[in-house]
Amino acid sequence: MTIRTLPPHQLVEACNELHRSGWRLATIAVTDSELPELRYVFWNTNGPGWQQLCVAPTPMPEGVRRIPSLTPTIVAADWLEREIEDLFAIDFEGHPRLGDFVLHDSRWEEGVGPMRAGARTQQALVERAWRPRRVLRDEGAFVMPVGPVYSGEAESALFLLETVGEDVVRTVPRLFYKYRGIEKLAQQHSADDALLLVERANGTSAFAHAWTYCMAAEEILHVVVPERAMRIRTIFAEIERIRRHVAVLRAIVDSTALWVPAARLLELEEHLLRICGDLAGHRYLFGFTVIGGLQRDVND
Repeated sequence: MTIRTLPPHQLVEACNELHRSGWRLATIAVTDSELPELRYVFWNTNGPGWQQLCVAPTPMPEGVRRIPSLTPTIVAADWLEREIEDLFAIDFEGHPRLGDFVLHDSRWEEGVGPMRAGARTQQALVERAWRPRRVLRDEGAFVMPVGPVYSGEAESALFLLETVGEDVVRTVPRLFYKYRGIEKLAQQHSADDALLLVERANGTSAFAHAWTYCMAAEEILHVVVPERAMRIRTIFAEIERIRRHVAVLRAIVDSTALWVPAARLLELEEHLLRICGDLAGHRYLFGFTVIGGLQRDVND
């Protein structure tokens, strides 16, 4: 991987040049301390290779940290910058719509930045009135909310559907209602103990989260995983993926009142859960994968 350090005023042009040359933005990572740094990671669409651009935000009065936004020219940066702005209180100058992304205005104080170095893991919640920003102004236009307190199926997401009659013209998603600062809590634990938090971030995809975390930890710690453990991990990742597909299909047919196929899919989902429980010791595969391999073996 090629790593370059740039001043903030050169960031946008350097990223645009990479993008024009066939490189694509993979992610933006933040290493936060008293002197935070943003790492822009690009991958090459024409062959193997990675590039990383490191930039430190410009400190501004009253503790504000600012950096130019890539979003106007590289759309892939949009959600990444909005998330970083909420969690690290870094202002992306020129971004068209910052705020109210992970930390919703009605529950979190603006500028809290819970992932900043030295920030508290618990913050006092505030209650403020919130109204969706409407675009449609036609006669008879209205916003139909589908989301956490309006529908059980949508769970922790709120979708605001702008409509005139039957046609949905615009959809505004409002996500992350379950943000709990798990990343910040994990910083206080050992690598093994943090795995307990990781696999409970999303219980229905516990194994995928745990396996991804273990692979990252194993690479950092130079741990070699036995081939058998890798094969078994792959099998159970597939079982979990199939079970999640079945659960999504069940939710879809259940939402359209197709009770018979919903019942059949629920039966199939239960069958897959029992397979996991019998072989791995937990229906949702909690505690099955660990750093270095597996908690238990299964027979051939």
